[in-house]
Amino acid sequence: MGMEMTEMFRRKTPVTGENDSSEPVLKAPEQPKPDTASSAARTPLGRVTGVVPEISRRPTDIGTPAAIRAAAAQARRPTENKKLVVGREISLSGDITACDILVVEGRVEAILENSDILEVKAGGSFKGRVAINNAVIGGHFEGDLLVREQLKVLSGGKITGSVKYSSLVVEEGGLIDGTIDHITDEAASDS
Repeated sequence: MGMEMTEMFRRKTPVTGENDSSEPVLKAPEQPKPDTASSAARTPLGRVTGVVPEISRRPTDIGTPAAIRAAAAQARRPTENKKLVVGREISLSGDITACDILVVEGRVEAILENSDILEVKAGGSFKGRVAINNAVIGGHFEGDLLVREQLKVLSGGKITGSVKYSSLVVEEGGLIDGTIDHITDEAASDS
């Protein structure tokens, strides 16, 4: 039987389709094909049983864990703000750049430009020069302050120095001591 089985798997010649050797090739007996018309008549709703249609499948594109993490980080970047919080009892001095939001709870002596939001909390103090889109002062600010959009001085907040603003809100108890200038949209965009 071992010899007969190997005959079945010998290579056929390309021209005749027959076996390379002169020995006969044993083939598996053919199975009868199901009659699809008669089986369709026997099933409910005319469905043919036992027939699986060929569906083209493509491999699922699943990235590696590292690729997934990198894609997730990239997706978060546009919405994430670069935020710096100077906590209580912390002092910071120097130039601050590439900072979207600066929250001051301690003491800062710096130059801050091209940022979006400055928030000086109650008990915090900022001394220096700032050109910003929005500012909320609840503590003490001393220096030059240019706010392109809205400046809000909270109750208990105090600004000493030169202030230029586009929109101003001062709560009861808030204080501005110095020069105050209103700027237009054109002047704010030039600064």
